[in-house]
Amino acid sequence: MVKGKKRVMTTVRRIQQKKGIKAAIIGAVATILAAVIGLIATLIKQATSPTNHNESGIQIVNPSVGGDQVIVGGDYYAPQPTNPQLHPDKPNLSYSKGEAYEEQQNYRKALAYYKQAAAEYEEIDGPASTDRAAALIAAGIMHRALAEYSEAIDCYLEAEAIYKNNPEKADMGRIYNSIAILYQDQGDYEKALTWFFRALEIDKDPAIYSNIAMTYGKQGDLLEALEWNYKAFSIAEEEFGKDDPRTAITYNNLGNIYFEIGEYDQSLDWFFKALVVFEKALGKWHSNTASLYNNIACVYDNQGNTDEALNWHVKALAIVEKEYGKEHPETATTYHNIAILYSAQGDYDRALEFHLKAYRIIINTFSQEHPSAKQNKENMEDTYKKSQRAKPFDDWLAEQLKR
Repeated sequence: MVKGKKRVMTTVRRIQQKKGIKAAIIGAVATILAAVIGLIATLIKQATSPTNHNESGIQIVNPSVGGDQVIVGGDYYAPQPTNPQLHPDKPNLSYSKGEAYEEQQNYRKALAYYKQAAAEYEEIDGPASTDRAAALIAAGIMHRALAEYSEAIDCYLEAEAIYKNNPEKADMGRIYNSIAILYQDQGDYEKALTWFFRALEIDKDPAIYSNIAMTYGKQGDLLEALEWNYKAFSIAEEEFGKDDPRTAITYNNLGNIYFEIGEYDQSLDWFFKALVVFEKALGKWHSNTASLYNNIACVYDNQGNTDEALNWHVKALAIVEKEYGKEHPETATTYHNIAILYSAQGDYDRALEFHLKAYRIIINTFSQEHPSAKQNKENMEDTYKKSQRAKPFDDWLAEQLKR
């Protein structure tokens, strides 16, 4: 998904901020991704991923693994309701409809069915039903996908109170981790850290260490962020080995933090180290591989090599279009990245073409009021003004959207 007019990887302020320029790195992405589930025997739900931006507006998609948000990804841990075959009296139909609409990226309808399922479970088993808690978490994920963070937190906290009395029914460490991510989404980093440390008391997963690193980075403490990323890296290598994609995620995170510090050569070293693992373990056509292509492109762009940056983004685009199709928010991210580079090269017609592709996807998936839609429109308007067209931007955009 597309947000803000600054390049992306994690949302960390650069130690060497030059002349007030702020860089940011995607948190994310987002979302990456369901295919990795096979590598981790856990149940997750995947929502959309928030993104942040660095100087040029390019977004970088950072891989996340399993149900944990390794950077600022969109994967949230979601316990499932009881299998209907074991409990035929329980109405899982509404929950299943929610899952179907979620799969179609119709998050508003999915939300309505998940809430309906929560009400149904409460009617049958009472307000302390763990099935109700599972439905509440699913609803929370949909609220988060719709950028309704306060509502998402309310759902998660209500579910957490239920699971706290039934800890055998859910992985509490991962629930705490998910709540922390929601506070991170809201920019409440102190509360995020509180919940991440609660999660860490239960689960020493390196993903949680990475999330703590990201939070410190968002607070501008890059040295603390670097230290926590190295902790995650050390644990992952010892637990999973050097050739495991979960370890490669920590390589990616270190690449992000060195990007923020401005150490671009070291950043590329870590990104390419992660890329070797992803291409070997997951293949060259995997979504996580595409994420690394995007990250590498961002570094080249910051080094002023826009041709090489565009080359890597185009390689990423081929993967995401195949993996998700041409109407998915993840594809919109890459369209947006390419638009920014064409704009930087002065090719405003091509830039506007890709901006429009990204914007259509976002407003069709969410709405024109979604934060990502607003930010994408702002970036597109900036490019439009550079093109020096006579027609007012809003009139031009309205015409384009009618086509």
